[in-house]
Amino acid sequence: MDMANKNASRGPSANAPRPQGVSVATTLYKTLALVGLTIGFMVLVRVVPPLARAANHMASTRAWQALYPVFAAESGEQRERLIMIGIIVVCFVCALVLVEGGSWCLRRFRRPRGA
Repeated sequence: MDMANKNASRGPSANAPRPQGVSVATTLYKTLALVGLTIGFMVLVRVVPPLARAANHMASTRAWQALYPVFAAESGEQRERLIMIGIIVVCFVCALVLVEGGSWCLRRFRRPRGA
């Protein structure tokens, strides 16, 4: 076996271009931002009266009331849990949209000029 084949079998060299992908640090930052924004939105629903009224109004709609039998929420406690799950899901989706939108903006503006 010659020297070139021996070195090629060891894996990519230091001079080889690295594949473009998402780094672990980027994933960690996005996860932390997603969790932080979700918790922040839940706190806002709790402390901002118009948001609390809007959540209360949504929970009293006929469509939301139709979900109680589907999820077997018969007691008041089970219904409150279902409402809380709904609030968490809405806050998570809002946070996800913001994080992904921010990530898209950062990728777009960090591109090298002329590319």
